[in-house]
Amino acid sequence: MKIIYRTKVIRELVRALDNDSRYLRKYSVLGKSLGAMGAVLFGFLMMSALRLKDQNLLWFLCLGTTAGILIGISMYFGTAVKQWPVVKEFMDANKLREAAKRELL
Repeated sequence: MKIIYRTKVIRELVRALDNDSRYLRKYSVLGKSLGAMGAVLFGFLMMSALRLKDQNLLWFLCLGTTAGILIGISMYFGTAVKQWPVVKEFMDANKLREAAKRELL
């Protein structure tokens, strides 16, 4: 299991180094859409809180938790996209490509 994960990480890093605009666009769009979904859920939560007289606590907890998790994941992807140019500077692309070739064998 550990070797399979290592192979996936190396392959993903090589793909990201080869075509970083695609990598950045993919994670940027993913982060923004998760943030938008979290914001919509949070909006539903606020509208329900204002309109309902008999409030169901479980409904609010589930909706609020889901919205918070989505917004948190969105922040994670946004931060990863912003950090990528700095992280890329300190990566040795040749060593990663050699490791990817060894993992394929």
